[in-house]
Amino acid sequence: MMRLAVAVDIRHSASDRVIDAAIVWATRAGASLDILYVEAPQYKISWLSDPTARELVRREIEQHRGREASQLAELISRIPEAGRGVARTLQGPPVEALVQAGDAYDALLLATHGRSGIQHFWLGSVVEGVVRKARTTVIALRIPAVPQ
Repeated sequence: MMRLAVAVDIRHSASDRVIDAAIVWATRAGASLDILYVEAPQYKISWLSDPTARELVRREIEQHRGREASQLAELISRIPEAGRGVARTLQGPPVEALVQAGDAYDALLLATHGRSGIQHFWLGSVVEGVVRKARTTVIALRIPAVPQ
């Protein structure tokens, strides 16, 4: 069975639409679909000298990770069982983490919002970086921003 992976940013409101688009691709290909999420950089709390403050920050980080795990579980449950893979949390800079993880898949699906000009310059493009460095096929899913 072909293996696909879709990268999601659960901090972005379009993650449901990204999963829906990836499901269409996986279904058409008869593939299994994993979800890849690159966790925010690890926070160092060792600089906090007050034990109470350190414990409060540690608890807040753990609660945040719990919320992320719940969101990933909800997203993976949207994938039909026949093609449902796993949700994987990756560490490190997003481009490098996705390129490395991509080696295990037949293709990576990544969302692009079609920013251009100054927005693209300031916000950068993970998709562009992955396309340039990946050793596997990359499929860019055009997910337009929802007007507010």
